[in-house]
Amino acid sequence: MNDRDKQLVEHMTRYCNEIKVAMEQFNYDKNIFMNNFVYFNSCTMSLLQIGELAGRISDELRNNSDIPWKKIRGMRNIFAHDYLSVDKERVWYTIENDVPELHDKLIKLLAEQ
Repeated sequence: MNDRDKQLVEHMTRYCNEIKVAMEQFNYDKNIFMNNFVYFNSCTMSLLQIGELAGRISDELRNNSDIPWKKIRGMRNIFAHDYLSVDKERVWYTIENDVPELHDKLIKLLAEQ
Protein backbone atom coordinates (compact mmCIF):
# COMPACT_ATOMS: atom_id res chain seq x y z
CA MET A 1 0.00 0.00 0.00
CA ASN A 2 1.40 3.37 -0.93
CA ASP A 3 1.63 6.26 1.56
CA ARG A 4 -1.43 8.03 0.18
CA ASP A 5 -3.58 4.92 0.48
CA LYS A 6 -2.28 4.36 4.00
CA GLN A 7 -3.34 7.86 5.02
CA LEU A 8 -6.77 7.39 3.43
CA VAL A 9 -7.27 4.06 5.21
CA GLU A 10 -6.21 5.62 8.52
CA HIS A 11 -8.77 8.40 8.06
CA MET A 12 -11.48 5.87 7.21
CA THR A 13 -10.72 3.94 10.40
CA ARG A 14 -11.10 7.18 12.34
CA TYR A 15 -14.54 7.73 10.84
CA CYS A 16 -15.52 4.14 11.66
CA ASN A 17 -14.46 4.86 15.23
CA GLU A 18 -16.52 8.06 15.28
CA ILE A 19 -19.60 6.05 14.34
CA LYS A 20 -18.84 3.60 17.14
CA VAL A 21 -18.49 6.45 19.63
CA ALA A 22 -21.82 7.93 18.54
CA MET A 23 -23.48 4.55 18.90
CA GLU A 24 -21.98 4.12 22.37
CA GLN A 25 -23.16 7.58 23.45
CA PHE A 26 -26.70 6.70 22.41
CA ASN A 27 -26.48 3.18 23.89
CA TYR A 28 -26.77 1.47 20.49
CA ASP A 29 -30.45 2.43 20.57
CA LYS A 30 -32.08 2.08 17.16
CA ASN A 31 -35.19 3.99 18.22
CA ILE A 32 -33.09 7.00 19.20
CA PHE A 33 -31.21 6.74 15.91
CA MET A 34 -34.48 6.80 13.96
CA ASN A 35 -35.78 9.85 15.82
CA ASN A 36 -32.75 11.91 16.81
CA PHE A 37 -31.31 14.02 14.02
CA VAL A 38 -28.06 14.62 15.92
CA TYR A 39 -27.35 10.88 16.15
CA PHE A 40 -28.48 10.22 12.58
CA ASN A 41 -26.56 13.13 11.08
CA SER A 42 -23.42 12.27 13.02
CA CYS A 43 -23.36 8.75 11.63
CA THR A 44 -24.30 9.69 8.09
CA MET A 45 -21.66 12.42 7.94
CA SER A 46 -19.02 9.89 8.94
CA LEU A 47 -20.34 7.48 6.30
CA LEU A 48 -20.22 10.24 3.72
CA GLN A 49 -16.60 10.96 4.63
CA ILE A 50 -15.70 7.27 4.41
CA GLY A 51 -17.26 7.18 0.95
CA GLU A 52 -15.43 10.30 -0.12
CA LEU A 53 -12.11 8.81 0.96
CA ALA A 54 -12.96 5.48 -0.70
CA GLY A 55 -13.20 7.33 -4.00
CA ARG A 56 -9.58 8.40 -3.65
CA ILE A 57 -8.15 4.91 -3.09
CA SER A 58 -5.69 3.81 -5.78
CA ASP A 59 -6.74 1.28 -8.40
CA GLU A 60 -4.06 -1.04 -7.05
CA LEU A 61 -5.61 -1.18 -3.58
CA ARG A 62 -9.15 -1.19 -4.96
CA ASN A 63 -8.37 -4.23 -7.11
CA ASN A 64 -6.40 -6.11 -4.45
CA SER A 65 -8.74 -6.05 -1.45
CA ASP A 66 -12.12 -7.52 -0.65
CA ILE A 67 -13.54 -4.20 0.54
CA PRO A 68 -16.68 -3.20 -1.41
CA TRP A 69 -15.33 0.19 -2.50
CA LYS A 70 -18.02 0.72 -5.14
CA LYS A 71 -20.85 0.18 -2.65
CA ILE A 72 -19.20 2.49 -0.13
CA ARG A 73 -18.89 5.15 -2.80
CA GLY A 74 -22.51 4.57 -3.86
CA MET A 75 -23.78 5.25 -0.34
CA ARG A 76 -21.70 8.42 -0.25
CA ASN A 77 -23.34 9.57 -3.46
CA ILE A 78 -26.80 9.10 -1.98
CA PHE A 79 -25.84 11.15 1.09
CA ALA A 80 -24.27 13.86 -1.03
CA HIS A 81 -26.89 14.12 -3.76
CA ASP A 82 -30.19 12.74 -2.47
CA TYR A 83 -30.09 13.00 1.32
CA LEU A 84 -33.87 13.25 1.63
CA SER A 85 -34.28 9.77 0.15
CA VAL A 86 -31.91 8.09 2.62
CA ASP A 87 -33.38 4.88 4.02
CA LYS A 88 -32.81 5.06 7.78
CA GLU A 89 -33.27 1.31 8.16
CA ARG A 90 -30.50 0.72 5.64
CA VAL A 91 -28.23 3.21 7.36
CA TRP A 92 -28.87 1.56 10.73
CA TYR A 93 -28.00 -1.84 9.24
CA THR A 94 -24.85 -0.33 7.76
CA ILE A 95 -23.60 1.24 10.97
CA GLU A 96 -24.51 -1.79 13.05
CA ASN A 97 -23.11 -4.48 10.72
CA ASP A 98 -21.10 -3.18 7.78
CA VAL A 99 -19.06 -0.49 9.53
CA PRO A 100 -17.55 -2.82 12.17
CA GLU A 101 -16.67 -5.28 9.39
CA LEU A 102 -15.15 -2.47 7.31
CA HIS A 103 -13.19 -1.26 10.32
CA ASP A 104 -11.73 -4.74 10.84
CA LYS A 105 -10.74 -5.00 7.18
CA LEU A 106 -9.12 -1.57 7.24
CA ILE A 107 -7.16 -2.42 10.38
CA LYS A 108 -6.03 -5.64 8.71
CA LEU A 109 -4.82 -3.67 5.67
CA LEU A 110 -2.81 -1.37 7.92
CA ALA A 111 -1.34 -4.30 9.84
CA GLU A 112 -0.09 -5.84 6.61
CA GLN A 113 2.15 -2.83 6.04
